[in-house]
Amino acid sequence: MIVADFFGGSGVTAKVAHDLGRRFIHVDVGINSIQTTRDRLIAAGASFDILEVRDGVALFRNPAQTMEKLASLIPSLGKVNRAE
Repeated sequence: MIVADFFGGSGVTAKVAHDLGRRFIHVDVGINSIQTTRDRLIAAGASFDILEVRDGVALFRNPAQTMEKLASLIPSLGKVNRAE
């Protein structure tokens, strides 16, 4: 199982995924988030790579706008059933 957090913040989800033996994807646009998550994962002894993706796609500070943009780029993302 892969755990993905596209608004990763301080990396708690990634750290817990590591603790549970899961693979994880942590995404955030903020440099402070990346640095905090990096430090948290190093302290936990996690193995990870930091990738910088520059494809010319501008994301938005508003999470709803960002999810709409991501759904337009990743067709299956828009087909996720959400409990209401």
